[in-house]
Amino acid sequence: MRLASSLDDATLVANARGYEALLRQRGVSVEAKYYENGGHMTLFQDATRQDARQRAIAFLKTNLQA
Repeated sequence: MRLASSLDDATLVANARGYEALLRQRGVSVEAKYYENGGHMTLFQDATRQDARQRAIAFLKTNLQA
């Protein structure tokens, strides 16, 4: 799972998209969400926090079931 912001200057979104593409090319199931117009702390802002939390919980429930 990859949650990223399109305007993050600490972790370049181009690198995240490249890594995602590489994983897909190798047959790895990838879930990614890129929040547009957000910076490095976007996931901690009210506008995106709840969505990111729900996505992360759903991903973990799906992929970590014993």
